[in-house]
Amino acid sequence: MGFEHQFPHGLVISARYMHRSLRRIVEDTGGISPEAANAGVPQQFSITNVSKNTDIFTNPVEFGYKSAVGPPTACGTDSFDSGVVRDSQNNVLHDSNGNDSACFAEATTNDLGTIPVGVNGCQVDGAGNSIPGKCNQAGSVFPDGIPDGFTDPIHKYWSVVFEVNKSFSHNWQLRANYTISKVFGNFEGAFRNDNGQSDPGISSLFDFTEGNFNQLGGQTTPGILNQDRQQVANGYFSYVFDHGKLKNLTLGTGVSVATGTPITELASHPVYLDSGEIPIGGRGALGRTPTTGTVNFHTDYVWSMSERFHLRFGADLFNVANTKRINFIGSNVDLKFGVPNADFLKPSTVGDTLFVSSLPSGIQAPFNARLFMRLEF
Repeated sequence: MGFEHQFPHGLVISARYMHRSLRRIVEDTGGISPEAANAGVPQQFSITNVSKNTDIFTNPVEFGYKSAVGPPTACGTDSFDSGVVRDSQNNVLHDSNGNDSACFAEATTNDLGTIPVGVNGCQVDGAGNSIPGKCNQAGSVFPDGIPDGFTDPIHKYWSVVFEVNKSFSHNWQLRANYTISKVFGNFEGAFRNDNGQSDPGISSLFDFTEGNFNQLGGQTTPGILNQDRQQVANGYFSYVFDHGKLKNLTLGTGVSVATGTPITELASHPVYLDSGEIPIGGRGALGRTPTTGTVNFHTDYVWSMSERFHLRFGADLFNVANTKRINFIGSNVDLKFGVPNADFLKPSTVGDTLFVSSLPSGIQAPFNARLFMRLEF
């Protein structure tokens, strides 16, 4: 909703409030947790409108246990069939505190024997015994009557925008705006700024369920998204001289100021091993990048060689004040899983170069200029 009023000489002021919220998204999803994937449970994908009520997969049965005690009987001893989490030497793994580990039943008849109706998609007889050949593998694309364990995707945007505009008349024109806004949620959109991934509908988000070991960190926890800028102001003005010695001279300027974006510690993915995937400690917990701004200037002069031919000379000056503030902060705590990043919290490009080969610089470009001459006819 908004308000707009036009004054004499074409000057228009306006104010508007805007709210946008994604009701649903399209993403590829997998029905197992990161620990299940690392335990060898096969991952299958399905593209869907994912939400907390999504039930398109057979849920693995996850058993947590103390590493010192050893896995329960339900885990068995075969690392593939029972899904016991093991390392390359076949040793049972534990968490970072040396305590808990987990195993996963794959929901095949020879693993589970008798299980309740609806669990793991198995059909049972009158005595409650599973029917041979009527069970589905854990993580398979087969609903079992139990939500798969995803969260609702959230992306909400609020803004208040003030504008002053004047189309060209009486030798001058103006475009100015000031925006106060907020972006909140756990899903950026078709493009991910955190790791620079441009895979609409098939990003690495929602590929795994939460599991019991918090290996996805705050990936699904709502918070201030990293494209959030609390305030942005822009102003563009130009004037054309139409008489006297300065006739045919145009002068223009552009001013832009924006507050910084949130800085979130990002760790590598526990399965894909890619950097910039897992938010740690809360979105925006490390503060914001500095406020940035720039002043640009334009001038051009037209020499009328004849009624038909004109020669235009001009110059564009960018970042006249030669400010060199930080645009982006390196928020990846590691370069890949297990490899620390020595440039963590230092000026950096945005996102992960694994996905994007050409990214904006971490620091504002210094003063630079462009001169031109153009023949018009």
